[in-house]
This record gives sequence, structure tokens and C-alpha cells, in this order.
Amino acid sequence: MRLRRTENATEPFARFFESHYRDIAGYVSRRVPTADVDDVVAQVFTVAWRRFSSVPSPPEDRLYLFGVARRCVADARRSDDRQLRLHAQLVEASPRILNSPVTDSRYDLVLEAMSRLSEFDQEALHLILWDNLKHEEAAVVMECSVAAFESRYRRARNAVREVVNAASTRPATITLTK
Repeated sequence: MRLRRTENATEPFARFFESHYRDIAGYVSRRVPTADVDDVVAQVFTVAWRRFSSVPSPPEDRLYLFGVARRCVADARRSDDRQLRLHAQLVEASPRILNSPVTDSRYDLVLEAMSRLSEFDQEALHLILWDNLKHEEAAVVMECSVAAFESRYRRARNAVREVVNAASTRPATITLTK
């Protein structure tokens, strides 16, 4: 869409959005789950906004949006398919994980203590203890310095250890040694 010299991009885009929102929302709502409609419609108009200078003039602008919507719906479906496959893999793997023999009676205490930590502290423990990353690698994942990560990790590890030791007669040195 060509802009007149006196217009900024928001005015014509607002008119464009208002004139096509209902059609595009209807198209999308018939093709994706209700929970995803707003996100996909937003994606359609985000693409249109970024490429607004190359959007055809009416009446082709409407068809252009339907093409963008078709691609956004396809992206959403692919994303849903990936999530379903991942969920199926996790469900398949969970009996092996959950039914694996845990010989230490403090296992539930460790999980409970970890659940009380902040999300960042839990992630620090998971990256080291479950994902077997080195501290340097975990710091990169957590987007912080190695020193900051190590401080956070030690604090989280010690908090879990204190809870387990308080509830147990044996010190918790095996579970959280990394």
C-alpha cells in the first residue's frame, strides 16, 4: 500500500486492520483451536505490518492477507504437531523414569525441597544434576556469569541439602554433589 506524503504508517494500517480483521479472524477461527486464534491473527497482522509497504492495493490486499493467514495457520499446525510428538515422547518415557528404582528414601524429600526453590534456582540444579552440564555451560544457558551461576547453584544446592538433612538421619551427600 502506498502512503500519501502526509500520512504516517499507523493511520492507513489502522484502516487496513479494521477493514480486514473480521474476515481474517473468521478464516483463522475455522482452522485452529479457539485458544490459538488470537495468536495466529496477531501473527498475520504482524507480518502485514512489517511488509505494509509491499501489501497490494484493494481489493488484492484482502487476498494477500488470506495468503499470509494460510501460512500462519500452517505454522501453528506444525507447532501443535511438534508439541504433540514431544508430549507423546514424554508420556512414553515417563514410566521408565517414574518406575526406575530409587533406592534412596530421601528422593521425595529432594524433589519437595527443589519445588520450593525459585524457578531460576530449580533451573540451576536441573542443568547441573539432570542435564549434566558444566558450570560454564549452564552459565551460558542461564545468561549470567560463571561466578553468578556458581553462587546461585551453591545456594540452591545447600538449601535442598538443609531440608533433606533436617528430615533425615543420614547426611545428603550423594544426591547433590556436583
